Amino acid sequence: REIAELNPQSDADRLAAAQARLRELRDQRSALAEALRRASPRLAALEYPVPLDRAGATRVLENGTLLLVFSVRAHGSSLFTLTPDGRLTLHRLEITQQQLGEEVERFRTLVERGRYGGPPPRALVEQGRRLWTMLLAPAADRVAAAERILIVPDGPLNELPFAALV
Repeated sequence: REIAELNPQSDADRLAAAQARLRELRDQRSALAEALRRASPRLAALEYPVPLDRAGATRVLENGTLLLVFSVRAHGSSLFTLTPDGRLTLHRLEITQQQLGEEVERFRTLVERGRYGGPPPRALVEQGRRLWTMLLAPAADRVAAAERILIVPDGPLNELPFAALV
């Protein structure tokens, strides 16, 4: 915050000193994290997790598993698919975060109404099909070929029971 408040023209010396101090602190933190990794790898994995890259994610996917990663943003969404052989595909989804939130809420409301036995209401089946089409149809060939699907939701998709989609 201190750096952001400095004026690059009038506070050039203070800005350079603050940036140097920030680099020094980051270096110290990296050294501490590395020492912790050597001393206690399990604790380090919790305190300083290292995100998986594409190669790392591919290595941990079992044969037959399809990884679906959603990214939901204000002006559009994306679906990334990754297979155990490393094939990565990006699908653009033409739905905004707000629209998706409304669609998921509508589906959840219908699920709650239909919990009490009997066949599922037609509106529930239609909304489930609508969401499946919006979210999963772009990757339908990979979904159909997969034995297992691992889903990483984002935003309102964290509230969606994917197993209930048709």
